[in-house]
Amino acid sequence: MTNASENAKQSISPKLAFFTAVQFLTRVPVPGAISGSIVQTQTALRASVVYFPLVGVLIGVFTTVTYCVFS
Repeated sequence: MTNASENAKQSISPKLAFFTAVQFLTRVPVPGAISGSIVQTQTALRASVVYFPLVGVLIGVFTTVTYCVFS
């Protein structure tokens, strides 16, 4: 890994990683989500992988509640 990508990885906050996962897995517009250089985008996506299961559960809960309310 290059020094630039290591520096970018250290600057990714958990909040940004979570919002990046939400943006990647849904069509929900997320303020302050990934933008910038390729290295920052790749680093944010790498950091967001740990939040994929949580975002998946939130999507499933939202879908289930919506289905139960409207059926």
